[in-house]
Amino acid sequence: MALFSWPSKDNKKRRRAAEDPRIVWLRRAGIVGGVVIFILWLGAWFVLTDMDTKTYNWIEQKTLTATGEIGYRVKDILVEGRVNADRQELLDIIGVTRGDPILKFDPQSVRDRLLAMNWVRAAQVERRLPDTIYIRLEERIPVALWKKTAQDKIQLVDDEGKTVIPADLRTFMRLPLVTGEGAPPRTPGLLALLEAEPEIKERVDNALLIENRRWNLLLKSGAVVKLPEQDVGLALRTLALSHEKEQIMDWDINSIDLRDPGRIIFSTKLGKVREYKTGLGVAQAL
Repeated sequence: MALFSWPSKDNKKRRRAAEDPRIVWLRRAGIVGGVVIFILWLGAWFVLTDMDTKTYNWIEQKTLTATGEIGYRVKDILVEGRVNADRQELLDIIGVTRGDPILKFDPQSVRDRLLAMNWVRAAQVERRLPDTIYIRLEERIPVALWKKTAQDKIQLVDDEGKTVIPADLRTFMRLPLVTGEGAPPRTPGLLALLEAEPEIKERVDNALLIENRRWNLLLKSGAVVKLPEQDVGLALRTLALSHEKEQIMDWDINSIDLRDPGRIIFSTKLGKVREYKTGLGVAQAL
């Protein structure tokens, strides 16, 4: 008589068939749930003990060391387009020296900081593996000097109407001067209109924005040209044509008022009274 016998395959199949499917599902769910809980606990421990940061830093350091040993180190720093931007400030922003691991250099972060520089309008920053950092700057182009009031310090205005504070103004003293609150964004438009009338432009010493509405042009002769709020280009064209015929900007006058369309009104100096008529309108001397 056998004391022990292995269950036959038929018996095992019958036993499995006899098991309740719900019990099988619960058993499997319990195993999966236990695994999930263990993984969550392990992840929480990993974060709470700061092991994630330590592991990341360790991997990063090993990567930088390994890549540096095979030649991925900064050898050249190429900067194109720098004219007025401060050199030392630029080097401080780049923040690397020759021999540093090039993969440690963050192009996007450096680009963001370059765009905050006073002179920089646009910037391109690249890592050119294995050993070169390339930076191309587009600097602001100054077109005028600006003073908000007579007591304020002079700043620069670029061709987009943005202000720039230079370290040294001596290089830019030949630029035209504009004054008045709100003048910078309006300055490029005024200068473009004056470029179209060179006969007037060469006589202008500076421009004053009146109540943030319209311009007065102070000529080198001391006369003031009062421009209208609207149709400034037409007013300047009228003055240029009148000067072409009669050289009226060379007359001994205090002011030329162009604010009334179709008319040029002169304010003359004492003892100098003249009238001027033009097909474009009537000139009156006061």
